[in-house]
Amino acid sequence: MSLTLSQEEIVELTGYRRLRNQMRELSAQGLTYHLTANRKLIVRRSQVENTEFHSNEEPNLAFL
Repeated sequence: MSLTLSQEEIVELTGYRRLRNQMRELSAQGLTYHLTANRKLIVRRSQVENTEFHSNEEPNLAFL
């Protein structure tokens, strides 16, 4: 597995194909990114994986 998101994964994450919109959405989500000289976004996979809900986690029923 790659250390960074693919361009298609960035589109899926942000909902946008245009670079400017992707950058705005990533910033709104609190994710950091880098812009390469050829205008490609680099987003570390570890940022996204740490924020996803893991389905194997049990709900805290004591909280209810």
